[in-house]
Amino acid sequence: MKTVGFLIRAIDLINEKVARLFAWLMVPLILALVYEVLVRYVFKSPTLWSYDVTYMLSSLVIVMGLGYTWQAGGHVHVDFITEKLPPRVAALVRIVFHLGLFFLCWVLLLKTFVPHLQASWFFAERAKEGTWLPPIYPYKTWIFCGLFLMTLQGVSETLKDITKLIKGGESS
Repeated sequence: MKTVGFLIRAIDLINEKVARLFAWLMVPLILALVYEVLVRYVFKSPTLWSYDVTYMLSSLVIVMGLGYTWQAGGHVHVDFITEKLPPRVAALVRIVFHLGLFFLCWVLLLKTFVPHLQASWFFAERAKEGTWLPPIYPYKTWIFCGLFLMTLQGVSETLKDITKLIKGGESS
């Protein structure tokens, strides 16, 4: 059980550190948006780069925080099924849902995403929208990394529930 506890703490720490690091990108995102609003409405001279920069920065912040958001209990979840159940039974229900729905969907999504990501890098794919058509393969790479971190957090949450199922009470 020490190994399981170590793995849970390691995954949680990775997701927390990654989310906290990428949260700092909110500063340039806000600055870019304020700059765009200022030059667009005050000086009547909109930028060509703002749209691309803002959707890329915001997507980077969002996907790199997915795992931590789950860890911190920030994702919307329907707990009317488990709220009235004893802790061990609730843990079992969550494990069944994780294995039957979450991992099935997310692992298939990641598996399907890999060839698209490889092709994007191979062809040096560029955006088809926007004004300066930036390279899109870094964008797809961080989307993949964020989805991977979310899946990794799913491993942590499932291990917490398995620990709760075995030991009873609170997970480690």
